[in-house]
Amino acid sequence: MTEIRRSLRLKSKELPTIRPRAGVNFSRKSYGSFTIEASLQDCKYKYRGCKMRLAGEELETHQKQCRFRWYRCEGRKFAGWDCKWKGYYEDVMHHFKKIHPERTYMKVENVIDMSVSFDSDSYDIELIRKRNRLFWFKHRLLSEERAAYWVCQYVGPQDEAVSYCYEVVISDDVRKFAVTELCHTDAVDANEIYESGKCVVVTFDQMKSLMTGPGEIQLYFRIKRNVKAKR
Repeated sequence: MTEIRRSLRLKSKELPTIRPRAGVNFSRKSYGSFTIEASLQDCKYKYRGCKMRLAGEELETHQKQCRFRWYRCEGRKFAGWDCKWKGYYEDVMHHFKKIHPERTYMKVENVIDMSVSFDSDSYDIELIRKRNRLFWFKHRLLSEERAAYWVCQYVGPQDEAVSYCYEVVISDDVRKFAVTELCHTDAVDANEIYESGKCVVVTFDQMKSLMTGPGEIQLYFRIKRNVKAKR
């Protein structure tokens, strides 16, 4: 028995000792982190300055909303304008001020006397700057549906868009219709937002009851911080 134990001890001493390289930890937690890190990919707009690294669907969603992406004229996309402009985020306001200046007058807070025709469809868009952020204020009126729609879209990712909300108030001397809604990313088609109902919707009958004159309503609009948003 003694000889067998001695033999086992000798053999065990002959086995090589495996030591991890410096800085490598083979714990379960470290291996999981390594796996996640290996699956992350740079945003395709890294060459423009984006530092995000994500995986799978998160990367795909981010790249659609990334502020460093290419932009086309929003008036062409939403309202069918004959404009073929294409550029970057920092060029959007310059383009509108130069080519579509009449669509840059709105501020963060506005009172607008708006002419309304109930006989035909109409689409309108305004570009608004709030400090160093940009927003689209979009309006469509559909005669067949007998309703008007407004939505405010933040030019940037959805996780930043929800930090803002907007308020629309239509009123006459006595009565008023008021709605507050969350902003959406501009990467989502405005018509999809309209169809989802996550916007301001006013029926023709409601508008007619709030008119301040023939074919005219007074609309108050403002963009504000969403105080309930997680920061």
